[in-house]
Amino acid sequence: MKTSKRILSIILCLTLMFGSITCLGMGASAFNAKADIQPEICGKCKAALAVHYHPATCTTDGYYEYVCTNIGCTGYSEFHAIEKLGHGTLNGTTQVITIVPTCTTQGVKETVCKDCGVVISADAIPATGHTAGAWVATQEPTATTKGEKVQYCSDCGVVLATQEIAEHKHTAGDTVIVRAATCTQTGLSGTMCSVCSAVYTTSVIAATGHSEPVFATNVPSTCTTAGEENGYCTNCGEIIATKETAALGHDDGVVITTTPATCTADGESSTVCTRCGDTIATASVAALGHDEGIETVSINPTCELEGEKVTTCTRCGEVIATAAIAALGHDDGYWVVDYEPTPEHDGRMSRYCSRCDMILETKDFSAHTHKKGYEKIILPATCTEAGQLGIFCASCGVCYDVEVIDATGHNYGPWYVDNNKTHSCSCDKCGDVKTENCTFDATVTAATCTSFGYTTNVCPTCGFTYVDEIVEPLGHDWSDWVDNKDGVTHTRTCKRADCTADCCEGKCEGGCKASETDIHAWSKWVFNHDNKLFKNGTMTRHCKLCGATQTVTCEKSSKFNLFFVKIINSIRSVLGLKLIVIVVNPSTGEINDDITIDSDSSSDSNSDSDSSWIS
Repeated sequence: MKTSKRILSIILCLTLMFGSITCLGMGASAFNAKADIQPEICGKCKAALAVHYHPATCTTDGYYEYVCTNIGCTGYSEFHAIEKLGHGTLNGTTQVITIVPTCTTQGVKETVCKDCGVVISADAIPATGHTAGAWVATQEPTATTKGEKVQYCSDCGVVLATQEIAEHKHTAGDTVIVRAATCTQTGLSGTMCSVCSAVYTTSVIAATGHSEPVFATNVPSTCTTAGEENGYCTNCGEIIATKETAALGHDDGVVITTTPATCTADGESSTVCTRCGDTIATASVAALGHDEGIETVSINPTCELEGEKVTTCTRCGEVIATAAIAALGHDDGYWVVDYEPTPEHDGRMSRYCSRCDMILETKDFSAHTHKKGYEKIILPATCTEAGQLGIFCASCGVCYDVEVIDATGHNYGPWYVDNNKTHSCSCDKCGDVKTENCTFDATVTAATCTSFGYTTNVCPTCGFTYVDEIVEPLGHDWSDWVDNKDGVTHTRTCKRADCTADCCEGKCEGGCKASETDIHAWSKWVFNHDNKLFKNGTMTRHCKLCGATQTVTCEKSSKFNLFFVKIINSIRSVLGLKLIVIVVNPSTGEINDDITIDSDSSSDSNSDSDSSWIS
């Protein structure tokens, strides 16, 4: 479980760093675990987003759902997760004994979540075992005849033993409890004979009655409906009471936007109970009003006609103001030769407006030779089109020659991310936008024993990044089991060089390797055939996983000796009879046959026989 959480955390962190996860079946939907992010506009069409709140419960995550209010924008929504609460987060848990243990049966203790009433865990309570109670005479003795008495368990009344009573006449002694009273059943007390210790008269003990109940949630209360609690007797576990728990009422809630306000229309917000998700209040949200907007030229002015500029709200796109732009008027222009003079007539030159090419003035001039006076740009070059440089006559001021000015070319600014594996830049002179496909440098993060591998793709031009080629964790490559020399356990270690345990995050000297420890898988004890007559021998067992061995001394038996057993077995083997294995515990005389006697001293079955039981 811990490994799975770590894997999911890595994927989620990578997603938050490099992009969003597209949720299948939801169009351009995205899942983001950071619930404190509060988007306001649709990432697809830039319309406002409405918010829907779904509360978390003990066992399920909740989420904020941001839905585009533009009906034409189909399929767009964002989900911001709210982590599930976990049992008992709000009101804690309670423990109740639902089944009280008896002498022979286990009981049950349950841990119950007070928030949802679910049983979180149930633990067994060991059976109590019988309690030896008083001896009760079942057949009265007399001065000349024997009697009989039985011993009962004082808790459940089961007969534990029966004994004979010697001839005598009962003599009153102490008063003892024969059977303990329970919550609902009477008990018995009796007078014990001081001679034979048997109870020969009894009297009833009243039932104790139930204890004060311990209450646990049966039906949890909600914000609007009452719940119910069961009251359990702590002595017998019986439900002896029920009581209604008041409805919780809605909490203070969280305010979400259900209808976003626009520049000209009011919106609406709702206060939603974080416990049940019901709307408990609504409020109007005042219209935002238009922002200061951005001013653009809608009609360019000319030399003779006015233009127009408009101010547009950047929030809703509505035109919020218009203004006239004064006509530019003709500029001084420049003189251009219409035709050159000849011996028969003068030449003529005209002065043109450089903006609209209107002839502003015309004059004749006599024959002369133009000579260069000054140069002036008469048509500026643009990013993509050539311009013109006029050469003007020093005598008459006419532009008598023109030179071409090369186009300047675009001056593109830095690249910016388009988030669709393309990037763009714009010319700071003419506004032209250039878009190109991203090219990516791939960095591979290899999978480890417990973590996913993945490839990080980064465009070096714009920095756009995404993650793909997810590789499942490799799992540990375990070494052979190694004996820990403690007689109980062995350990194995992951052989991968990059595997580190959680204990130090790889900071320990030499690194920490993931490892696991388990108990030995012992074979049966095998005699080593080194015993002699009236002399102890040894026997050995081995762990089938790591090869560890244990050798112990076989003590001589007061009843049998292994030497004789071996002789008998040899004779029976010759006669084709079944071998005998007789092992006696010298302290109790109990026979144990879970031991192998074999000439090759090998066995593959497990046994945990104690060596002290071997003779």
